[in-house]
Amino acid sequence: MQYDRAFQGEVLSRYEATLASIDQRGRKPTPWEAQCLLSALYSIATDSWSLAEYNLNRCRRGPRGRRPATPVTTNALRQALAEIRCVHDT
Repeated sequence: MQYDRAFQGEVLSRYEATLASIDQRGRKPTPWEAQCLLSALYSIATDSWSLAEYNLNRCRRGPRGRRPATPVTTNALRQALAEIRCVHDT
């Protein structure tokens, strides 16, 4: 499926805004947020932009299902997002 650049930009902006919101509170992502953000990041990397948007929306809802075992930081997620952006821009 083809996604226009405007939609992709909105998803990327929402992802970064979610990270900034967590950072502004001076905390790490909750396990639920980490799971959603990692899923969104994977979706971005595989050009599944609608799924990425869905996962970002899930991030705002309460936890359901399994939680990730390893801690995730917003810095690590930012770095991964930057690497994905480099691949998509080439």
